Formats: sequence, C-alpha cells, structure tokens
Amino acid sequence: MSDAEKFLVVKKYVDECDAFSLLAGGAPRDEYDVGSIRIAECISKEDTSKWIAAVIAGVMSASFDEDVSPGLLIEAAEKIRYELREVAE
Repeated sequence: MSDAEKFLVVKKYVDECDAFSLLAGGAPRDEYDVGSIRIAECISKEDTSKWIAAVIAGVMSASFDEDVSPGLLIEAAEKIRYELREVAE
C-alpha cells in the first residue's frame, strides 16, 4: 500500500468520525487532512486498534489544542486497521 493510499484510508475515517464536529459545522473538507497525514505516517497494518486510536487522539489533541479521548476514536481506529489489512493483502 502506498503512502497516498494509506492517507486516503485514514482521511476517510477521521473525517467520518469528525471528532470536533468541524465538518458537520461547515468546515472545509480538508480540515483534518494535515492530521490525517501525520496519523498515516505513524501507523501500520500491524498496529492494534488501541494504538491507532491513541495516535489519532494524540495528533488531534495537538492539532486542535483540545483533549480527545482515545476511547472515543476506537471505532474509527478499528475501521482503519481493518481496511489497512484488507488492502495490503
């Protein structure tokens, strides 16, 4: 899987999660893209959903200067992990 493909997987689920309701509030579709790039750089298909959720939470918290719990991101992390494994095989 290329870096671009991994980014698109991460972007899809980070946007879907919309942790800060920015997209729902009318923010541009690329609002989370910088964070999604960072997340994609830090994860792999071998990582656990718990780890991916922690990475997402860390990046989002740092990017928006607002704490977000990894527990709120586990569903997105599970989807990312599943898709990374499926596409990679």
